Amino acid sequence: YFTADDLADIWKACCGYPFSEYGYFMKNYDRGIAAPYSGSFNNPFYKDGMGCPIRSEIWAAVNPGNPAEAARMAGIDASLDHADNAYMGEIFLAAAESLLFVDGDLPRVLRAALGFIDGGCRLAGAIEDILRMYDTKESFETVRQYIYERLSHPDFTNAVPNLAIIVAALLYGEGEMEKTITTALRCGFDADCTCATAGAALGILLGAAAIPEELKKLVA
Repeated sequence: YFTADDLADIWKACCGYPFSEYGYFMKNYDRGIAAPYSGSFNNPFYKDGMGCPIRSEIWAAVNPGNPAEAARMAGIDASLDHADNAYMGEIFLAAAESLLFVDGDLPRVLRAALGFIDGGCRLAGAIEDILRMYDTKESFETVRQYIYERLSHPDFTNAVPNLAIIVAALLYGEGEMEKTITTALRCGFDADCTCATAGAALGILLGAAAIPEELKKLVA
């Protein structure tokens, strides 16, 4: 059991990174503004960044096969330094990754994870569009162009285009680790986050033994 204040106190004690949404959170928390307002107050630009969706995997890892609890914990975490679409993004990813421990059908898992976020938010609409284009066998290039034209944002870390990239990479990566990661990379935006999260989700699905040795050697 933990609260947002527990996480905030640990963050303040252990992480001095002062930039973007992290800096706004720490400044707000110092002012006495706690979650869920510490991530959104005076922070209209960065509150939708990828800084919290990139933390989703841990909540899935401690709740394998329990997407509701993974989503609950992810929401507590996300409320520290983000809001709106980024907040939804961490919840969506944590639920999906939790389900991937027990269900290998990626499209089904992604649709199920949508049930844990606000269906009217911009992120949900983007993910639904990607799934629909995949179902109708649109090319990856068509999907990527949709992301560029419809979802772009002045902040390259914005959660909406980046979550769309993660979903597209997982669907069009055809269950291959290297192809999934490079598909995310070819889309640009916040590529360290998109490649890492797509790779983590697929790693949960495949298991460590299925990751090619040549990729493991890169991080040995």
